Amino acid sequence: MNRRHFLRALAGGLAAAPAFVRRQAWGAEEVAIGVLVGSGDLGRHAVTGAQLAATEANYIAGAFGKVVRLLTEVVTSPDDAEKKATKLVRQGGAKAIIGGGNDPFSQAIQAATAREGIIYLNTMSRSEALRGARCHRLTFHVEASLAMYADAIGQWLVRGAKKTRWGFLTPETEAGAEIERMAERALKRQGGSTVARQMVPASSRDYRAYYQG
Repeated sequence: MNRRHFLRALAGGLAAAPAFVRRQAWGAEEVAIGVLVGSGDLGRHAVTGAQLAATEANYIAGAFGKVVRLLTEVVTSPDDAEKKATKLVRQGGAKAIIGGGNDPFSQAIQAATAREGIIYLNTMSRSEALRGARCHRLTFHVEASLAMYADAIGQWLVRGAKKTRWGFLTPETEAGAEIERMAERALKRQGGSTVARQMVPASSRDYRAYYQG
């Protein structure tokens, strides 16, 4: 029996349960989960995914007298993210917070959840700034880090495709510098070498003018 078949069977069993069991489910304890996302399509997709997950989780939670309730907020700045995370915990009763946005948003949420002593599931930020020495014991990373992506790409290009000489076109941003640093570290680990690098203005969207040879 796969996972979805199990959930359907469980849902059917609950529906067919005696009346006193169903009454217990109606009076089930709520477990509030905060969902914090940035605006835009990525944030909307994250909320939709969280809603689907909550619906599925409630099939199992109901069997144990629990109901998962989502508290969704859209954040517009790191300061807004920290304030809304704190509000979800203190006023909404959130037991955990899921989501994030760009790296500053996610760092702000991590700061709030660490202070409030609840779990934070980082589902969006790949930055090393939330990991390593800066990580917190209640922060769990669902999204892979830049280092993990870089190592995977490095192994494939160097070992698989035999591309050992790399050039970098890097936007003049903090994120661009971090990506280049992680990629170059992965390249060196695989025995490759950097043969060229070119900085590109952060506003550039077409890098063809910066290619050389």
